[in-house]
Amino acid sequence: MNPESTELSLTNNAGMATAEELHRATRVAQDTFISKVITTAEWMKSVESSDRIHLVLA
Repeated sequence: MNPESTELSLTNNAGMATAEELHRATRVAQDTFISKVITTAEWMKSVESSDRIHLVLA
């Protein structure tokens, strides 16, 4: 891995995943099991309108 690179891929006995694949899989798992994944625009709108319910019910 290039020390100047922010890309982190992973290889183990199960196979290999690129940084992009890991990022996407993490977001899918996060939205499914941990919290709701929203766009920056959705987040900004909720902050501007003080609608913070997504922070509680995620």
